[in-house]
Amino acid sequence: MQPGERGLIGIQVPFALQSLAWKSDGTFETGFVVSGANSHSSNLFFDGLTPVTRVLFDGKQLDFELDSGEQAGSQLWTPFADVFAALLKERGTKSKKQVTETGGSNERDIIELPEIQFRVGGFDATLRPARVFPKPVGNDFRYGHLGMDVLSQARAVRINFEAMTLELLPLQ
Repeated sequence: MQPGERGLIGIQVPFALQSLAWKSDGTFETGFVVSGANSHSSNLFFDGLTPVTRVLFDGKQLDFELDSGEQAGSQLWTPFADVFAALLKERGTKSKKQVTETGGSNERDIIELPEIQFRVGGFDATLRPARVFPKPVGNDFRYGHLGMDVLSQARAVRINFEAMTLELLPLQ
């Protein structure tokens, strides 16, 4: 559809499909069954209508909001800055970033790391650059927002709402 005529599919539609996957070759599938060999422990949950997944960084399990429709880039938030203050002081640089949210667009002071590497859904991902946003961006109980810049690094992304799993498959 043309810009201005496009719609938005909320989380209710993918949830009703029970499982969905997309691949780097552009294919999409729904309704797959997770077998015992491919099943993982639950790493996905909902906070209201917001899907949240666990990320492993520097030996710590961190909760990130998962947004497969987000195109502007993943973000790190104040709780990340609090826990990893030494890393930000050592490797971070102050910068500014234009942020567009509901209600308008503002320029925000941020701290930028050249990159961080972490594990999500069984996949080793890289966030380059890694931007840490202070309040009011984000919230006090999640470490960040995980978007398509990270998910698109995988060969395939599989979300299974029945098993509550997120799995990212590595490039071959």
